[in-house]
Amino acid sequence: MREEYVLAAVGKVFVGSYPHTRGRHWAFGQFDDAVLPACMLLLEKSGVLAEARGDPVRVSRALSKMVNSNDDAGLLVGKWDGEYEDGRAPAKWLGSIEIMETYLRTRQSVKYGQCWVFAACLNTICRALGIPCRVVTNFASAHDTNVSLSIDEYFDEDGDQIEANDRYVNPAGIRDSIWNFHVWNDVWMARPDLPDGFGGWQVIDATPQETSDGTNDLGVLQHSPSPRVLLITNIPPRVTSNTQPSPSVLQHSTFPQDLATLTIPPESCISTTLTIPPEVLHINNTHHSPIPQGLTSAAPASHEAIRQGRVDLKYDVPFVLAEVNADVVRWQKDDHAEGGFKKLATQTSSVGRLILTKKPGPVAPGGFFESDREDITWDYKPPEGTRAERVSILSAARRTRTARQVFDMPSEAKEDVSFKIEDRDQIPIGDNFSVTITATPQPFCPPSPATQPPPLATPPSPFSPPFPSQNTSSEVRTINVVMTCASMYYTGAKAHTIKRTDGEMHLEPNESASDQLFA
Repeated sequence: MREEYVLAAVGKVFVGSYPHTRGRHWAFGQFDDAVLPACMLLLEKSGVLAEARGDPVRVSRALSKMVNSNDDAGLLVGKWDGEYEDGRAPAKWLGSIEIMETYLRTRQSVKYGQCWVFAACLNTICRALGIPCRVVTNFASAHDTNVSLSIDEYFDEDGDQIEANDRYVNPAGIRDSIWNFHVWNDVWMARPDLPDGFGGWQVIDATPQETSDGTNDLGVLQHSPSPRVLLITNIPPRVTSNTQPSPSVLQHSTFPQDLATLTIPPESCISTTLTIPPEVLHINNTHHSPIPQGLTSAAPASHEAIRQGRVDLKYDVPFVLAEVNADVVRWQKDDHAEGGFKKLATQTSSVGRLILTKKPGPVAPGGFFESDREDITWDYKPPEGTRAERVSILSAARRTRTARQVFDMPSEAKEDVSFKIEDRDQIPIGDNFSVTITATPQPFCPPSPATQPPPLATPPSPFSPPFPSQNTSSEVRTINVVMTCASMYYTGAKAHTIKRTDGEMHLEPNESASDQLFA
């Protein structure tokens, strides 16, 4: 495989939306004269010492954060707002060479990139340094911002979704979303820092989304003019040391009304169990500039750890696991429910619909369903809906406090009516279209052994079962229906509401009914 993952200088990056994917040809150009000098410049700026550059774990962590400009003026500036007049639109790039040449010549971050550009350039850099690397695309990729292993969607009493904006996120203070696609890299390496069996393919992600876990201990001393405060913030307890002759004050903040302050005595080291996320931590001290927010990257996360739900292993396994296998949980405002919202329903198969890379061999012509695409979904998770897949995500939830809070809360809705929305995969631009929703009473079926929840070593918690608790399909049901059609960015952010309709549907015993939204 060396010919493909180290030596191949051209390839593809898959984009689009599930199930309509297409490959973008890309010239990686790792043997171009400008590439290796640019790689060495990035390594120098990353602060990785020469004696550590033989460690692919440390090198890949450094490179994944140096490809974006959020840390140390890296290779590319990310931008998603459509305003690219002072640079080049991400879709205009066709290869890595011009980007690397520009960075080497100007020593300035190149404008602009998005996920596929970050991943393609990181692929070039890794191959230039001899690290086997491939570009990977995840379709229906979750962005879990609070390590809950879920994408939480909130609705008001009328059924309208509570949207995030610049001033207000949502009742949980989060900005979860599902991207049409997201692109990262796999690198092949041994993992002597992990138990046996967790080497092989590892995920690294250069797109600036969330700060990587365990990052403030990786070169923070190179970032402060007076580097006397060292922070190690992998997991609680957090260790903080102060080597200056005067006290330092650490101030943690998630929201303006939620502050936690820690004073470090002179020349001392203390351990603290503050659990404020590291990405919102800064130093409030007149002698020091703020410690950076962590490396905006993910690297490297073992495929086997992701597949098994081993979120206790380094690095960033919870974030990547959520990208490929998070549950989608919907909440509705209810003043009588704990926390003011009741849990409506959980969807377990909406995320990570398809994970693609280019298969080894010649590059096929562009278009849909190319012959050179390789489905590697199985390498990230067991088949959707199987016992092994649910064991993986539930095991991960058991190891994550915020995930336990979501998964342990029972749903208050009785799921005795199933809904199906007609798929409209292709609609010509400018044409009218309709969407049909069909409601059907869902008969009760006793769980078969294949659908039984997995045996647990501890007493079972009230996870929402994958089957109704009782058969009420012989009763009349009145359903309040809200259907909204909106345009979306590929990052999952809502652009504009196109059409909204609401109404009631009456289901007689064992009857089905349909409603349509015209746009």
